[in-house]
Amino acid sequence: EFLISQAVYDSKTPEDFVEKYNVDFGDAPGVPIFYGIPVLTQDGRVFGQVPKATERDLRNGRPGSDIASELMHSLMDRGINCFYLVPPIQKGTGRRDYAAAQECIATIKSR
Repeated sequence: EFLISQAVYDSKTPEDFVEKYNVDFGDAPGVPIFYGIPVLTQDGRVFGQVPKATERDLRNGRPGSDIASELMHSLMDRGINCFYLVPPIQKGTGRRDYAAAQECIATIKSR
């Protein structure tokens, strides 16, 4: 009834996927696709290839919640409103920072 993607780090990735799907299957997917938006931290686990610019932003102190919020807003500006947040996962403990994810949710509510 729906598809769930791995983590995406670029707002163009969903468009690229749907375009490739259309070429391969002759139509757009007939179900909603939920795209994973990671909320990153410098010392957290990552899934997939994090862009160098994102890694640099994190090293320079930009909060992962800010990066994730920017990506969510960019997706929404492209008409994509099916996504889910992946809270930061601490290496070693596996603990998740749900407060960081909540910060992202608050930015959507204030929009």
